[in-house]
Amino acid sequence: MPLSRNINLMGSWMKEPVIAEMIDIANYYGNKRAAVSYTFDDGLQSQLDFAVPALNAFGFKGTFNLIAGLTRDRDADPVMPNHEGLYIGSWESWARVAAQGHEIGNHSFSHPEMMTLTDARQIDREVNCSAEICAAKIGYFPLTFAYPYTHFNPEIDEVVLQRHIAIRLNEAGFGSELPTVEAMNAAVAEAIRERRWLAPMMHGFATGEYGAVIEPAFSRHLAFTQAHLAEVWVDTYGNVSRYLQEWCIAEIVLRTASARRLTFTVTCTLDPAIFNHPLTVRIPTTAPVHTVSALLQRNGMWLPVSFTEHEILVDVVPGSGPVDVQWR
Repeated sequence: MPLSRNINLMGSWMKEPVIAEMIDIANYYGNKRAAVSYTFDDGLQSQLDFAVPALNAFGFKGTFNLIAGLTRDRDADPVMPNHEGLYIGSWESWARVAAQGHEIGNHSFSHPEMMTLTDARQIDREVNCSAEICAAKIGYFPLTFAYPYTHFNPEIDEVVLQRHIAIRLNEAGFGSELPTVEAMNAAVAEAIRERRWLAPMMHGFATGEYGAVIEPAFSRHLAFTQAHLAEVWVDTYGNVSRYLQEWCIAEIVLRTASARRLTFTVTCTLDPAIFNHPLTVRIPTTAPVHTVSALLQRNGMWLPVSFTEHEILVDVVPGSGPVDVQWR
């Protein structure tokens, strides 16, 4: 999208140290060069035992895609193997993971090869019934869907996107296609160089499980990503999906500007009940910046800001009203 499509100028202008036509919305939250969303399929017990604690140790949030029809209710229930003989966790445990801020995604009801499905009732069971079970167990309808075996079907895509905001189609197989720490690190480095969104896909975390990523290898990789947080945004698949969809639609309405002050709004036509992730607005200046404040006029709330000598970053939820930014 050309940056000029994001800007709507209102009011009068003075010759000020603000490059008005260059005010825009950053491609990724925090104006990072790239994004990484760690995703985990099948809801395995080993993910609960190893992946979740590792992510928590680094302050990262992951997306765990569950098979609704194979997930047992309580921790105390007998542990049953999944379609490949791997052991699946419980809804009770996954609810605790969700409460920690991780995302629970939809990975179908029974993990079929969905490219072969033609019966509408079966498709509905694998897509929508699965999501409704997840909503009942976790407390919210899953934002995103991950195809079993990563084989997608354009016709089923239409069914999925009626009630989910995104389908994971940009996965990279950590542990299977990229089995070493060095390969995983290289994938993140490449995403940063290419300014793109990387979605590592993982399964087992115990020896003998499919594509196993064994500790402490995963933590070593996470340490590499943490060392590059100045350049990469790490968040759930749902949050990055929301941001990018808002970015495509949002418009900045620039209302007033003076020497070291401006007022703008960010508008977006997407459903605000779902698409309410803050967007990072970039304000370039020609004069050095030393201090900044950003006030949401509607309720007097101070917004998160950061800055370099010649650029101000303000995080704004679309549709939240006029934002007043001042600096010196």
